[in-house]
Amino acid sequence: MKKLLILTISLFALTCDEPKEVYGCTDDTACNFNADANIFNDSCLYLDCNNECGGEALLDNCEVCDADITNDCVQDCNGDWGGTSIEDVCGVCGGSCEEVYGCTDITACNFNPEANIFVPNSCYYTIDCNGVCGGEATIDCLGVCEGLTLYDECDVCDGPGEIYECGCYEILEGFCDCENNILDDCGNCNGSIELTTEPTEGAVCSCSTPPDTWKYYCEDADNDGLGDSDSKMLKCGSSVGWVTDCSDIDDGSHCETNNIDDCTGACLDEGEESEIKQIYCKDEDGDGWGAIGTETELCSDQVDASWVSIDADSPLLDVSPVCGEVSFDYTSICIDMDDTKSCEVMLLGFYFCGSYPYIDDCGSCNISSDVESNGNTCGDLSNPNEECVYFGSELGNPCDCDGGIVGGDGECCSDVDRDDCGICFGDIFFGDEPGNVCDCIGNVLDACGVCGGDGSTCGE
Repeated sequence: MKKLLILTISLFALTCDEPKEVYGCTDDTACNFNADANIFNDSCLYLDCNNECGGEALLDNCEVCDADITNDCVQDCNGDWGGTSIEDVCGVCGGSCEEVYGCTDITACNFNPEANIFVPNSCYYTIDCNGVCGGEATIDCLGVCEGLTLYDECDVCDGPGEIYECGCYEILEGFCDCENNILDDCGNCNGSIELTTEPTEGAVCSCSTPPDTWKYYCEDADNDGLGDSDSKMLKCGSSVGWVTDCSDIDDGSHCETNNIDDCTGACLDEGEESEIKQIYCKDEDGDGWGAIGTETELCSDQVDASWVSIDADSPLLDVSPVCGEVSFDYTSICIDMDDTKSCEVMLLGFYFCGSYPYIDDCGSCNISSDVESNGNTCGDLSNPNEECVYFGSELGNPCDCDGGIVGGDGECCSDVDRDDCGICFGDIFFGDEPGNVCDCIGNVLDACGVCGGDGSTCGE
């Protein structure tokens, strides 16, 4: 018996270890509650107001149960659910105000104080010239109500319209068109020509078509199309006998090649070369040196013995037997300071038998050096017995050819004409007696023979 009981308990224990899964509504307030369900599956349903399990009927505010929400009762203007009171057009709940349509804007000229319903576009705000609110009668430009007089295209009341050259007006004084442009110097409206009466190359000078400009012209006396450059001038426009090509060599030659011999004036063939003029300078004393400032361009047939070519060999190259072989290169020999005197000189230690143009300020030949300096030897190589004299402006400088020198006052005079202070024609002369002037600052000898003394040293 005990063995049977133990076996029965064991079998029961094995059976309870694995409970069965049951899905369903586990809410005991639901109308489809499943007492055997042990897993909730969101399937619960509930009774509606008609006691239908899972029904959709609801009670509205008027306690009416149905599933149609469109017929639910509403509050009237008094707040009663299901009431029938409504506002009239005057806004009174349950009132009996009648509908009056019209303009409800108090600013309009046709405002209707009895209107309670606004009619769009019914308000008017202007009164026409006949006193009609919203009327269309207007005043014309003459001030007549419903008159017919109008402004013309030029904004003139009862005007004639655009009858003038510029439409509503004539061309304004001082202008040449309706755009207020002005005439240029040739009368062209809105033109750009400015006439220049003062000869200026390239400037417009006439109103011809096209306008002339100032250009250089040369006279063409032989009418070969080439002008004489010596007659070149600015002219306004062309004229007979004047051309712009000023390259004529001889405006009287009529040479077809415009190739003329510079010296003879004869016509030359194309490519034939003219004699070239040379530069000469005057040599009156025949020393081989040309005078300063006498350079002249000459042809060979115009030259005699009194002219020397600027390109000739320097006379210094013609050395005497005592001079030795010495040569110097000079770019010009036209440097003779005195073309009436021929000087033989010693230059840089060499004696030259030709001449050299160094003459002192008193006309003597400087034969000792080419440097202008007082103290140099002047005269002739055969009789070098003079001292060169070159004037200066400082104290003691020679200032004339009579032995005068610059004194202390800057004047020029000889020794006999200067006082003891070197002043030309001065009156200060020193003496040996007491009281005599003894210097150039006004001091005198005292009784002791001291210049500027006070006589106190006589007994010493």
